[in-house]
This record gives sequence, C-alpha cells and structure tokens, in this order.
Amino acid sequence: MAWLRKPAGRKPSDAAQDFWAWWSTAHDEMAQMVDGADPSRALAELAARLERVDPRLTLSLVPGRRARRAVVASGGGDPEARATAERWVRCGPAADEVWEYLPARPPNPAALSGELTVGDRTVDVARTVVAARADDATCRLDLAVHHPAFPDLPHQARIQVAALVLDWALGEDDVQRWVGPVRTLEVPPLDPVPASGLTPLVGQLRERWGGQRWAVLEGLDNRGRPVAAAVRHPLHQVDYPLFDLHLAVVLPFTGGHESGPSAGLPDEVEQGDLQAFQLNLLDHLDGMVVPVAQETAGGRRVLHLYGESTGPAAARIEALLGGYRCGTAALIATPDPRWEAITHLRPTS
Repeated sequence: MAWLRKPAGRKPSDAAQDFWAWWSTAHDEMAQMVDGADPSRALAELAARLERVDPRLTLSLVPGRRARRAVVASGGGDPEARATAERWVRCGPAADEVWEYLPARPPNPAALSGELTVGDRTVDVARTVVAARADDATCRLDLAVHHPAFPDLPHQARIQVAALVLDWALGEDDVQRWVGPVRTLEVPPLDPVPASGLTPLVGQLRERWGGQRWAVLEGLDNRGRPVAAAVRHPLHQVDYPLFDLHLAVVLPFTGGHESGPSAGLPDEVEQGDLQAFQLNLLDHLDGMVVPVAQETAGGRRVLHLYGESTGPAAARIEALLGGYRCGTAALIATPDPRWEAITHLRPTS
C-alpha cells in the first residue's frame, strides 16, 4: 500500500527557461560589458533576470575554473534555493571559454589576500585568523574567527566578515558540509591559523570523516519500548540538492521479541527477511534515492530515503512493496526539501 502526498512539480521554472533564452542572445554582449567600461550595468541586468528565477538567489561573477569567469547563483545556505540554483544550472548551456555557471559560490583564495569594505572601514582580509576544533560526534568544525578590526565593528558586521572569509576559503558547499558553529572573537585565539589554512584542514577531515558510515542509536520510545536506529553519518544534504522528497517505507512484522529488552524488535528470521527486502529495494533504486536512516520499534521498521520529487523513485518503491513477506508494507512520500523528517536522528554531540 502506498500513501503518496504528491508534491508540486520541481522542474526548472518557466523563469529559468526564460533566463537561458535571453542569455542565448545576450551572452556576447554581457561579456563585452564586463570586460569593458560598464560591468555594473551587466551585473544589474543579470541580477534582475536571476531575481525572476528566484528572489532568494544572489548573483555574483567570479573567476571561472574552466572559463574566464563564472556566473554564480547562490542560495545562501537555503536548501530550497540551492535546489532552484541547481536546476537553473542544469537546464542551462554547457561552459565555454568565456562563461561557466555555478549553483554555489566556489572557493576564492585570491580574495583572502585582498581588502573588504565593511561600513566605513576597510578590512585587510589577510589578517583574519581562525581557531578550529574538530568535533568527531557531529563531523563538523567548530570555528572561532578573529580580525584585529572586530573590536571596532558591530556584531552583524563581524558575522558578515566571518561568513565571507569562510566562503572564500572553502566555497559555499564545503561550508555547508563541514562547518558547524561559528563565533567571532574580539581577542586573538591561543592557537590561530590563517583563514587560508582551513583548506588543507578540511582536506584532512574529508578523509577522516568521508565515506558511507552509519551511526547506531539505541533508546526507548515515549511508551518505554526499545528503539533501534541507524543513521548515515556524516550526512550532507548539499550533496543531493535535488532530493526534496522524503520516502518513508514502513515494514511491519508480526513476530519478533514479545518481552524483555528486545520487545518489539525482529527476531533472527524476521531480521533476515527485512534485510533481504531492503537490499533488493535499494538495488532497484540505485541512483534514484539516498538511504539516510532506519528506525525499528514496536513491531515495525521505517526506512528513511530521499529522492527527487519529479523522479521515478516513489513509483518504483510502490511497485516493489508487494515483495515484502512479513506483513503489508506501505510508502509515505512527503515533500521535505529541508530534510526535517530525520532531524530527531541526527547526532548533536
């Protein structure tokens, strides 16, 4: 049985298609304006066109990785806006020698040796230092950012400087992946590193925390019954920007342990049946979903998957539910672009 709450379509919007239709005729003119004496006019035109795609997107032009320059549409850390930017890029043209197109701000190491104007102050970015603590429980960096100008800047300005420096050092997506709490310091930390030092540090942590690992969680539900759960950790939503549909596959079982510390959990036979169904399900969904967690309690297991709302994953799951042997399986599909359905399973400390 499938309970499917069908979300609205998430295909590239008409405004995105209109943007690229305009761009196909304005491509060369925009390059000439940026290279010539009127770059501000080009930026204003591009920003206005991008605002029609999604007003949450912020435009910037930066040096390209494969082209001379890149047009960047940043969602500013908002998962829904990030998905819009991703679709905007995917329905656009391929990069050429002049332009490429990015859905998030890339690293910009050159900016770390430049200057930044904040209010009426000019800040020498190179004097920014950072104290970093790697948190193995959350697989994120806790950061404290200091600049000698911070004592003379208001709180919001300090936050702005810190955010820009982190984006320049790591790029917007890696900030989302690896950076946890950020605070600013008015006095230098004891063991400071230059902001540019974050790049090799994150490279080391990517090896330390990378790969597909699962954290095992055990506890009691609100009725005092044992709960066994596993969650993929670390889990980076930014790696799956278009996966905005939560797919909860509910697998009941009628036997299992009736009492004791394993009450409501599957016995050995049922565990084998559950595992066989899960493996077959995921084999048929390869590339369509990302499995993020599972919970088992009270005679049922819930598999938490995410897929694209416009993709075939929900229909494919529905077609496979009849192969489950321990009971009547169900699918509950719910729009969840912020991945809030699994918040209670994410390690916090």
